[in-house]
Amino acid sequence: MPAENMSTKEAAEYLGINEKQVYALIKSKSIPCTRVSRKN
Repeated sequence: MPAENMSTKEAAEYLGINEKQVYALIKSKSIPCTRVSRKN
């Protein structure tokens, strides 16, 4: 079972696709996402 939260790189590896394709899926709202900022 995948982790509850994944980076785009981890999602790409899990799905067996390129990271740019993950961004395209996010943009088309085909997969759910949440942006997490590392800024304090």
